[in-house]
Amino acid sequence: MSKLYHNRFILFALVLCSSSLVIAEVNTHILTSEQWNIPREASSIIEMPALRAAMQEFQTTKNATMLVKYPGGDVGTLWAHELRSWLISLGLSEKYIELVPGSSNPNQLEIVIVKQSY
Repeated sequence: MSKLYHNRFILFALVLCSSSLVIAEVNTHILTSEQWNIPREASSIIEMPALRAAMQEFQTTKNATMLVKYPGGDVGTLWAHELRSWLISLGLSEKYIELVPGSSNPNQLEIVIVKQSY
């Protein structure tokens, strides 16, 4: 019986140690609905501070993926998909873009560059 608890404790300790190794500094680039609600064309998209900073971080991060957290509902989903379409049209491959519902604010997209471990 004590061996079972010992094994569980070791497993728990390993999970804690491995999860702490994954934690790294994360920059969240915020794109507000106010910033987005302008006439959109390629030049205005690339000038948006959040997108400019996110793309710069993406280009300097090896094995990166762009995680776009969007507000739930139809409006948030449409917004995220429109941004994704713009990013693709500006040259970012769709395989590097991941859309995830769950922005912390209904009036913003949160863009995070994640380094993938391959």
